[in-house]
Amino acid sequence: MVMAAFYESSNRHIGTPYMDKVGKGQPLTVCNGLTGKDVIAGKWYSPAECFRLEKKRYVQYEQTAKRSLTYWGSYNPFQQATFYDFLHNKGDGNFQTSTMRRDANAGNWVKACRENVRWNKGTVHGVSTVLPGLKIRGDANAEVCEWGLSWRG
Repeated sequence: MVMAAFYESSNRHIGTPYMDKVGKGQPLTVCNGLTGKDVIAGKWYSPAECFRLEKKRYVQYEQTAKRSLTYWGSYNPFQQATFYDFLHNKGDGNFQTSTMRRDANAGNWVKACRENVRWNKGTVHGVSTVLPGLKIRGDANAEVCEWGLSWRG
């Protein structure tokens, strides 16, 4: 949860839902990047409520990651956090078909970590565009994911 909060909003609380204008479908977003049926327009979410909703999601991401990644028990918390972040922001479907997952399951952990930098685009006015926030996230995830792995090279 701490890593999730760090990635999403630099640990600031966002209690009022807002429309993510560059998110796919321009979803209502609240807390540390939550979207979906739990987000109700006009409702204010307390830090405790955000934590409860986020925890529920991240428990689901952990279950998905454990089921999907052969070497899950070998990853340190930083690698695990980058997989959670991928699942949170790109979705299970994209994760299941990703080169990141394929490389991780092949034991190519550094290569899997470096896949994070590829996921930096969004659609702006119908054109696939590198988005600064996604670039920062991808670069940071790749770096954090490699902590403790560079010796495997």
